[in-house]
Amino acid sequence: LLYNALLAIGFTKTHADHSASEIVDKNTIPIFIIVYVDDILALSPSNKVIKAFENQLTKHFVLTDKGPVKEYLAIEIIRQESSDKKGGFSIALSQRKFINALLSQYGIQNCKPVSTPFNEKEPLLPNPDIKPTSPEAYKLYQEQVGKAI
Repeated sequence: LLYNALLAIGFTKTHADHSASEIVDKNTIPIFIIVYVDDILALSPSNKVIKAFENQLTKHFVLTDKGPVKEYLAIEIIRQESSDKKGGFSIALSQRKFINALLSQYGIQNCKPVSTPFNEKEPLLPNPDIKPTSPEAYKLYQEQVGKAI
C-alpha cells in the first residue's frame, strides 16, 4: 500500500536501500523518504517540499507529524544552526544512548577507552598459546559484537 502510494506521488526506490525512496529531478528540489515499518522519515532541503509530500500522503493514510526528527531507529539526530549569514544548519548523528545502554547491559559502563594500534601489513593468525573458550563465552562475545555493529 505505502509503496503504491509513493509510486503514485512520483517516488522511485533507491538502488542502495529498498527502504529508501527518492524524487530527484534537476527541475525540482529533491526529497528522500526512509521507511521502517510504520515510521516514515522525509528529508529535503525544503520544508515546503516536505509539507507538500505530507499533504499528498494524507490522501492515502492517516499521518502523525512529530515535527523535526530528534531520533530515528536509535540514532540521535542533532541539528545545529549555522552561524554564517547564509543560514541553514548542520546535522550530526549519534548513538551515544544506544552505546551507553549496551555498556550498562553488559556491566562495562565504567570501562576506560584504550587505543588499539593495528598493523594492516601483519597477517592475523590464531595464537596457539590461547586455549579455546566455552561455547557460552563465544555466544556472549558474538552477541556483544553483533549488537555493537
